[in-house]
Amino acid sequence: MLDAKTINKYYKDVSKEELKKFQHFLKTHTLKKIDSNGQGIEYYSSGRGEKTILLTPGGMGILPPEYGFRYILKLEKDFRVIAPAIPEVKSLDEFSDVLNRILENEEIEKIIIIGSSGGGIFSQPYFMRNFNRVEAMILTNTFGPKKERNNKLVFKLLRLFPAFFLKALFKKKGKKLASVDIPPEAKAKIGFSMALFNEILSKSFDKKLLLSQMELFFEFNEKDSYKFEDFKQWKGKVLIITCEDDPGFIDVDYLMKNLPNTELFTFPKGLKHMAPVIQPDKYWRIIYKFLGSL
Repeated sequence: MLDAKTINKYYKDVSKEELKKFQHFLKTHTLKKIDSNGQGIEYYSSGRGEKTILLTPGGMGILPPEYGFRYILKLEKDFRVIAPAIPEVKSLDEFSDVLNRILENEEIEKIIIIGSSGGGIFSQPYFMRNFNRVEAMILTNTFGPKKERNNKLVFKLLRLFPAFFLKALFKKKGKKLASVDIPPEAKAKIGFSMALFNEILSKSFDKKLLLSQMELFFEFNEKDSYKFEDFKQWKGKVLIITCEDDPGFIDVDYLMKNLPNTELFTFPKGLKHMAPVIQPDKYWRIIYKFLGSL
């Protein structure tokens, strides 16, 4: 639970209702922890549905799974939900092994992957390596792999920057993604999410982990390109949700062409990266209609 000092510092100006929802989540959900090659791996496991959803974390892989608490609360009513934190790993093969270790610990065979933003980038490497245990995949506002996206000089410079500078960069990026015309009904949720984001950056930012995750993004772009033929035996389905002015919209054609059995829903311009929060009813109708078709 959040203590009074934390609430006063980070949440004094947010919606009391949104704060209450988050505190209830923390009170009713406990992180599990397992060992994987000597490293402690944390994750949430909740819900009792027949099908299991794996939520891959976004935010460059450094945001804890509770940042996606609204996804967990929404989905656990109808599904079993696994929401892992991303550990510090050296390769996408190791990353996939960690997720499989969690699934084995929970005795789960088949999953549905949901990845939004940076989480969608982590979803694709896992799918490439383990598509036979994936029933379906939902990607929202995310990118495909592109070698030309890697800038090794920038990455070298980031290694030299102090943690406070990287933290400021990350905070600026978060604000930019949220810079849209926000309707009154969405302000409370977005305001709370930004407060939670700021608390995480202030208290839990880890330069070493950030650089580790960036190494994975570089590997994704450099080595993880895929094509439709790679999955020709797969019988599942993929749903891609995007927005016409989201940064990831430029890669929609790649995703549609190279992933198998794809469906596409596109939000109109003006919502950018925030469509799931600004129009949550429509967003979840799209997802539940897709899930109902499996």
